[in-house]
Amino acid sequence: MTTNIYWQMVTYAPGDVIIKKGDTGNIFYMIKSGTVKCTDMGSNTKDQKISMGDYFGEKALLTGDVRAANVVAETAVTVMALDRIDFNSILGPMNDVLTNNLNLRVLKGIPILSNLTHSEVMSVANMLRIINVRKGGVIISQGDIGESLYIVKSGECTATKDGVAKALKTFRNGEFFGEMALLNKEPRVCNVIATEDTELYQLDKAGFNRILGSLSDIMKRTVDKRTKANQTADSSVRDIPMSSLTEISFLGSGTFGQVSLMQDKKTKEVFALKKMSKAQIVAHQQQDNVMSEKAIMVLCNSPFILKLINTYKDSKSLYFLMEFCQGGELFTVLHTDKSDGVPEKNAKFYACCVLLGLQHMASKEIAYRDLKPENAMVDSTGYCKIIDMGFAKVVKHKTYTLCGTPEYLAPEIVLGRGHNRGVDHWAFGILCYEMIAGYSPFADLEGMDQVIICQNIVKGKLAFPKGFPTACKDLIKKLLVRDPVNRMGMTKGGVETICAQPWFKDVKWDNYINHTEEAPWKPVCKDILDTSNFDPYEQEEYHDPNYKDVGDWDKDF
Repeated sequence: MTTNIYWQMVTYAPGDVIIKKGDTGNIFYMIKSGTVKCTDMGSNTKDQKISMGDYFGEKALLTGDVRAANVVAETAVTVMALDRIDFNSILGPMNDVLTNNLNLRVLKGIPILSNLTHSEVMSVANMLRIINVRKGGVIISQGDIGESLYIVKSGECTATKDGVAKALKTFRNGEFFGEMALLNKEPRVCNVIATEDTELYQLDKAGFNRILGSLSDIMKRTVDKRTKANQTADSSVRDIPMSSLTEISFLGSGTFGQVSLMQDKKTKEVFALKKMSKAQIVAHQQQDNVMSEKAIMVLCNSPFILKLINTYKDSKSLYFLMEFCQGGELFTVLHTDKSDGVPEKNAKFYACCVLLGLQHMASKEIAYRDLKPENAMVDSTGYCKIIDMGFAKVVKHKTYTLCGTPEYLAPEIVLGRGHNRGVDHWAFGILCYEMIAGYSPFADLEGMDQVIICQNIVKGKLAFPKGFPTACKDLIKKLLVRDPVNRMGMTKGGVETICAQPWFKDVKWDNYINHTEEAPWKPVCKDILDTSNFDPYEQEEYHDPNYKDVGDWDKDF
């Protein structure tokens, strides 16, 4: 007897909800045209897009569970829908294939595995083994060395911590835990106990390394690829003679001079020109630092670091010709007359820009050492760039110079124990905190006492304001680790381990590099010469009539 199978064609408009999480699942869908987005697949799982030729909705039919995610039409979508009876009839024999594909989808949602190729993910899917834990059974014990990642197939388990009465987190269908075991051999920070009979996928680190090699090496491969995309040439320096520039307006004052807006007479391009007094540089014994600043700027060429265009000098001054960022300082975006801090979405955007700039510097062994909102500028497209390389230095081991801004100093700088690039990861954590909270975590809220600030950094308790986003809070806790050896980004995997954190799970890094991600705010500028986003300064130029241009300290400038 022949059984008739009925596929029903259904169309959806962009934004239509096709599947709602928690509903009973009775329909299987195959996409004929268009794209859908799977969201809310688990608190630590990345959203995923599914397009023509792929399918969704099989999990609830295979397991009998309710829908484990939302599925929303991203574009106009036509799907072929199959009810439960016909699904079991036609696709039941393909249960193993469907289950394997479901595993692939779950694995692709795990941030630290997002660097794997499709074939590598398939290899990982074949490594998964199923374990069953009865209610009350211990899956992970606090203090044990982590050797496996776990994905909940069915059931429920809860994370707890010794001495803490309240459960930290509950893991359900499709959610995962223990993933950092694949990267670092570190003690588990909590217990995970089954709160009902639970079926889990287990991925063993030893098997992973045996078949694919070290995950940190795989992540480094991605970092190298991204770093290459994060620079367009070996240098941004161009041969633009100073005689071709005309001064348009005054932008502000620096430590040793002033900054002006300049325009090329022929091309009409605009630049910022920083003029530095040789007399003041020599008086403050900053000759080596200024020469180092130039060398670092030549070394860096990233869309997320202010580019050096050219340098000039005369008997009285040194000049840096640089990109002009019309939006002004990031500080003025974060702190306005009406509020301090920005929405989480905006903070994440700026954090991504800064992190890509730090990643570029890390690839060149540069410790930036002065990260703060005043040292990031917003360009005309709304993207921000790290500026001011005055404290930046190539550090292969340790350096001992006391430098930076008090509220952003890492403990090892305060204590004078020597530091490396890890201070930038600490400062990045402070920046993420300030962008959302509106103030830095170790500030002296009663005043600006630097002694109190330093005491807070070394011994102070990290506290978050009510309602602070959980994923960002987890990231900051891993960055504000007082021992730099264990600070995130300084362990195996480097800066990529920061990029792989759950707070960045929805970030498409290539969109940032290609500048296709929409900025949360774009400066309003009437033309390319508009400087309205800069605070007015009185122009004061330093002159020392007794200074004589002697020595050859600036011969390579």
